Amino acid sequence: MDKQPISRHNLIRMTIYFVMVFSLMHLLGIIIGVKIPVFLQILIIVFGSGLVRVFVKKPLIFYVLLVLSFIILILLSHYQVSIISNIASRSIDIALDISGYIQGKAYIKAENVLWIWSILLGFVSLITGRILFDNRFFYLLLPLYLGSFVFYWYTYIDQALWMMMVFLVAFFILMGTNKYFNEKNIWKSKEDNTFGNLYQPWVRTVVTYSVLIILIAGLLPKGTNFMRWYWLEQKVYELFPIVEDMRGGNYYIRGTGQAGFFDLAQTGYLRETGRLGGPVVLGDQLLMTVYTDKPTYLRGNVSHIYSGDSWQAKGDRFDVYNLYEDFGGLTEEELDAYYQSSTISIVHQFFSSKTLFSPYRPVEIEAAGNHDIVVYRDSVLIYPNGMYKGESYIVKVETPLDYAVLKSIGIDLKKTDIPDLEIYLNLPDSITDRTAELTRDIVIEAENDYQKALAIEKYLRTNYRYTLEGDVLPDGREFVDFFLFDSKVGYCTYYATAMAVMLRLEGIPSRYVEGYVAQELVATGIYEVYQNNAHAWVEAFIEPAGWMTFEPTSSLPAITRRGEHPATPGGDRDPSDIYSGEKEEREDNDDIKIDEDDINQGGGTPAPNNQPTIPFAVTRVILWMLAIIAIGFVPAKFLIGFMAFKGLKKQMNRWTNNRKVIFMYQYITMLMSESGYPPKDGETHYEFANRIAYKFHSHGEKSIKEITAIFVRSKYSLYSTTDQDALDVENFSISMENRLKNDWGVWTFYYRKYVTKDFFKDFKYSADYV
Repeated sequence: MDKQPISRHNLIRMTIYFVMVFSLMHLLGIIIGVKIPVFLQILIIVFGSGLVRVFVKKPLIFYVLLVLSFIILILLSHYQVSIISNIASRSIDIALDISGYIQGKAYIKAENVLWIWSILLGFVSLITGRILFDNRFFYLLLPLYLGSFVFYWYTYIDQALWMMMVFLVAFFILMGTNKYFNEKNIWKSKEDNTFGNLYQPWVRTVVTYSVLIILIAGLLPKGTNFMRWYWLEQKVYELFPIVEDMRGGNYYIRGTGQAGFFDLAQTGYLRETGRLGGPVVLGDQLLMTVYTDKPTYLRGNVSHIYSGDSWQAKGDRFDVYNLYEDFGGLTEEELDAYYQSSTISIVHQFFSSKTLFSPYRPVEIEAAGNHDIVVYRDSVLIYPNGMYKGESYIVKVETPLDYAVLKSIGIDLKKTDIPDLEIYLNLPDSITDRTAELTRDIVIEAENDYQKALAIEKYLRTNYRYTLEGDVLPDGREFVDFFLFDSKVGYCTYYATAMAVMLRLEGIPSRYVEGYVAQELVATGIYEVYQNNAHAWVEAFIEPAGWMTFEPTSSLPAITRRGEHPATPGGDRDPSDIYSGEKEEREDNDDIKIDEDDINQGGGTPAPNNQPTIPFAVTRVILWMLAIIAIGFVPAKFLIGFMAFKGLKKQMNRWTNNRKVIFMYQYITMLMSESGYPPKDGETHYEFANRIAYKFHSHGEKSIKEITAIFVRSKYSLYSTTDQDALDVENFSISMENRLKNDWGVWTFYYRKYVTKDFFKDFKYSADYV
């Protein structure tokens, strides 16, 4: 038997196998954000795919290694209890990363990128090797690989074209060499067979023509001046809507278009630039997909100076920040007392913009790349690099609590503390006396600024008719006067301008806001934003709470505020009467209910602490595999952690009271650290207790100051701790555990205590060194 041709054929197929796997894995690495050099990628791919081939050909080796791995893991767990929990935690984290990324709600964490890439390497290597080394079915590689390359190229991953060319060269060489060896097997039984002499010229021909074909195809000029069959194009779009979202030469795409700043003209408003009023035609183009739990206002522009027929922003103040950098300027004390954290994710569809949209009040932006953002006055966000079709970002929002809550807990913000207060009270001389007189009549019974704002909001909503056929402002007329007394019909810009002016007439600072209302619910937690969701509304500074959102436009239900009567009778409808979970026909923004909490929170998606990458498709098989692993580990780890904790409690019963107090106090400080109040470096025990006493005054019969005094006596003096002192410290630790249960929820608390052992590790460590 001639072994040389066989080994030669296998060497060629192995080389082609490595090249093919590399072509797809390099592309997937670009997509998920692998940050290792290409040469190192090649080495990893060759080693990893080669290892997969060994396991496939000799599965016994794989099974032996797997059993040995489990044995080693079990042995190690006796010396390092956390090893199993760490593996389970990482597996769960990877599964959650993949699940969240598929849904578009989160990004893959940087520490998980290589793990996911390795899983994909194993999967791709297994499938590729299975097909490639079976000569009968190697053509199946074409749809599998080309399908991936074409899909990613049409979704704007330019490197997909080059990797497809690499794959095709390898595939043509595979075709040629397979043909050679098949023919050789036919000829080898014939006499005077000289077919073997053709090997080198055959291979040279195959390689030369394969490379030439691909290079010529790659170098051919490309352009968009082609014949178009519009009827067929429309039919394709109807049958396969996803095709319309793919690569094309339009201005929404990075590289072929230029993103600009947000303006209402982009939404389909056909009006004279900058001048208020007149009939408009709203477009119905899909702009963004927003991942958030609730309907929300998305701020784009904020204007300050009113001229009588237009608004202008005072954009002289700005600061530059990096992505992932906090620009909110809020202290920890303010965040804890007055705000609630949340995030929303926004994906651009047929839309490009340098303006980033967010609820009030944004404090951090997460997006792919390493670019700056510019934060203008009143948290107007500009991304100079532009956000294009298919690109996404996450906004972290710190939401002011409801007005009634803020007032009840004693917030005391003053309008006199607003920088450049005059721009929020500015009014032109053209404001008429009858506008001022009407405003006074509307608020005559109001006792404070909040009631004045509600009264103005309600008056505008109930006395003026919403229509897109707004009257054109006559020359020489002031816009608000014309709307209030003559026209009495209009759309959002009419209502918002009127309310902003009327608030200023009453000495209430206000600003005119333009953006979108995310209200088109298409699935749980997913909203679509269209051009006709463009909107204008008002934000007013209401003492003592600060800036609040008001909705004077009658086409949208009033904002229902906790503890206050709704501004309109329509404001007390239940949200379940409006949303059934299915998309309905859009009609002039009139099918939305927005609570003040919804506006403030901008949804409730947990804020991920990770690096953004580009979304990609991952097989569901991987998710199920990781889920099975998690299901197996979690109950076992819970039981192990629970028994270990019980054993430690029994051990404590044999300790002296002094040792118990010292140990339990260390446990208490660790629990406080988990609550967000760790000791500072160089801080004494008494300084620590005095600093946090106001946060933990209600725990147990003793205060943290008294518990600290017991600890100091027990550790640093000859004092013999009494049973009552030890019991007081233990009771305080139990109350701290209960606090964490309330903050985290029971399931999360016990999961972190017994499964991941986030603080149990520190607990055990302190026991060893008391």
